Amino acid sequence: MYNYNPLQARYDLLNRQKQELDSQMAMLQGQMNQQAPINQTFQITSPQQTAPQQFDFNGKVANGIEEAKKVSCNSLPVIIMDANEPKFYMRNLDGSFKTYTFQEFHEPEVIENTNTNAEIESLKSTVKDLQDSVAIIVNELTNKTQQKPLKEPQKNSNNKQGGNQK
Repeated sequence: MYNYNPLQARYDLLNRQKQELDSQMAMLQGQMNQQAPINQTFQITSPQQTAPQQFDFNGKVANGIEEAKKVSCNSLPVIIMDANEPKFYMRNLDGSFKTYTFQEFHEPEVIENTNTNAEIESLKSTVKDLQDSVAIIVNELTNKTQQKPLKEPQKNSNNKQGGNQK
């Protein structure tokens, strides 16, 4: 005896519909890949021309600023190099026009150490001799002050403290 389940029948129907839709979608996607795309001017292009183009640099060359101002930019900002001066110009899509100059970059010069090890050792010994000389002078000065006691001011017995003396 077969038990009829309405929920199972509905599930089977939806599953078949899903499979049909999946196969139709796969077929349509396959057709779209084979179909020639339409470019920006609404013309059908061949599949060989559909490779994505990367515009790394949209540049032109002009002879002076007047010629550079006449250059138009349709879909991308344009850089115009001046053939006569170290300048370049940039025209944006909004119509703004800017001027820039090229400036040469110079690496800082590296000054090589010209002192040799012998010169460094010579300087070290000179500094050591000077330190020794200063130490000798300081010792002599401290010995002289220790040998002689400081003189105390002597009281003069003739000086009397007090009032007026005549």
